[in-house]
Amino acid sequence: MVHESSTIQHAMALDAADPVQLMECCSAFRNPTRFLALLQACKAVYAHHHNTAATGTTGSGTPITTPAWPQAERTAHAYYAAHDIPAGDIALQCQGTPAAIKKAVHTARVTAVRNQEQGHR
Repeated sequence: MVHESSTIQHAMALDAADPVQLMECCSAFRNPTRFLALLQACKAVYAHHHNTAATGTTGSGTPITTPAWPQAERTAHAYYAAHDIPAGDIALQCQGTPAAIKKAVHTARVTAVRNQEQGHR
């Protein structure tokens, strides 16, 4: 999780291919619950480092607003964009080796993330 959280922490400076590679390494498309839990864990660590408890209070109990963490938001948006590609259709169109299918699906996911990010700038 350390490598993955570091990648998420630096998400704002990464190319669209980087979060897709992270998702593929984490099996996010086969087990989205685990990947989204990773994002939640990273957000909790971020909140902890900013002296916020899970309840949204300081150590003295004063309510606070947890600072925004755009890295987790960018990674989550990237996940949903990459998840929505028609991977099955792409695999059928490839009619190639598993390596060719993997490459085509990866390329489609990266393109989807880039398109999504361009739409939110």
